[in-house]
Amino acid sequence: MEIGLVGYCCSGKTTIFSAITGIVNPKTAIAEVSVPDARIDTLSAIYEPKKTVYATVRVTDFPGFTSSQRSKGISGEMLQKLKDLDAFCLVVDGFSGQRDPLEDIAAFNQDMIINDLLLVEQRIVAKNKANQRDGELRILEKVHAALSADKPASSVTLSAQEDKLVSQYRFLSRKPVLVIVNQAEGKEANGAEGDLFYLCGTMEKEIAELDPKDQKEFLHDLGLKEPASHRFIRRAYQVLNYISFFTIGRDEVRAWPISQGLTARQAASKIHSDLERGFIRAEVIDYNAFMRYKSETAVKRAGKMRLEGKDYIVLDGDILHVRFNI
Repeated sequence: MEIGLVGYCCSGKTTIFSAITGIVNPKTAIAEVSVPDARIDTLSAIYEPKKTVYATVRVTDFPGFTSSQRSKGISGEMLQKLKDLDAFCLVVDGFSGQRDPLEDIAAFNQDMIINDLLLVEQRIVAKNKANQRDGELRILEKVHAALSADKPASSVTLSAQEDKLVSQYRFLSRKPVLVIVNQAEGKEANGAEGDLFYLCGTMEKEIAELDPKDQKEFLHDLGLKEPASHRFIRRAYQVLNYISFFTIGRDEVRAWPISQGLTARQAASKIHSDLERGFIRAEVIDYNAFMRYKSETAVKRAGKMRLEGKDYIVLDGDILHVRFNI
């Protein structure tokens, strides 16, 4: 899962990057951020495995958009990199008083729509020239109608099959967007408010620079329970509609991030492609059920372990053991 940190120049985007990744003086624009999960901590304490692996989110700090890009749209190498992302985290200036955050949000959304509109129009023209009046063209025409009305591609309701067809285009305006308003110190807003997520980048960066023991005391004084990295990741999970399932054992306790709604077979592919190819069924234990009995053997004895087929929809907190044969 990769989130692109984007924003217009002078929005304090790189300061936010330091705050949410803990990399104070970044020499690289890419960081892997662990997803905090008390359930993994608990499972690891029970199994004492050789390795504990948290789910991670890759955060990439993109160069700030210039005023020229703001008026002409995004193109070239950056456009291709943006298409590869799972989601955007848009940082807007809420500290200088010289910019209206809502205007920057609207400008970004407009840029995404314009780029998608150009792509759709090119594809529709090509299909009409080739006389390809197929289902894909009809879907593209639906998306075109929305984009022409200044609505994002995400506003178009598509079936699972239609969504699979258009996924090849990697529409920018179909990607989830998490908006961070970079606040000035002393502002009261902190945390989520509607579709916006408020952080004071400079203060949170200072906290990230502290020793972990000192961080707790500093956060407590500010009335915060956890650092920006934890709050950001939790919010990103919500925006991306992600969940975690677990695999457990003496060798490894691990969390796997997946999109909500994936089947057991699709989830198995996240572990290894062989598991998806040779999928037979999955042994499933609900995390809460596991915590009542504290071991797989006791769960099975109590009849709380389920055998599920390939179409089972994996739920947040499911503990999976995949049976397969190749």
